Amino acid sequence: MIGDAGLNGHTAIVTGGYSGIGLEAIRALAGAGANVIVPARDVEKAAGALHKMERVELETLALTDTASMASFAERVVSAGRTVSILINSAGIMATPLTRYADGHEGQFATNHLGHFQFTLALWAGAQGGGRIGTELPRAQRRAPRIRSARGYGSE
Repeated sequence: MIGDAGLNGHTAIVTGGYSGIGLEAIRALAGAGANVIVPARDVEKAAGALHKMERVELETLALTDTASMASFAERVVSAGRTVSILINSAGIMATPLTRYADGHEGQFATNHLGHFQFTLALWAGAQGGGRIGTELPRAQRRAPRIRSARGYGSE
């Protein structure tokens, strides 16, 4: 259990759930009784990391492809599943410059726009007080702070 809350009967979705913090989140959620869906771009790699885990399902998803996100959300919602927990943990960092079909830079598209669009696509399935968490890459915590033209702003 996580704290005093058992998660039997709840559905959780964890992007990036086959490595790092996402994998640990899956272990905790499944250990507390949740059914965990792991959407993955690299399904083969994800299957290797998740092959012996109970209450874990693997799905295909690309956070840079709007159609992929819509299809995933449609499968979840049309199956009548209520999403109780969504953890946006997938991310890429320090990759070569890549632009996707919509013209957005790859890291920004994956780490920010993709999670935003994915969350919106799943919104219909997050009934009954679902929770959403987003894990940002560590490098963004060290990014230079931006000052406004007047000399004050986020610091």
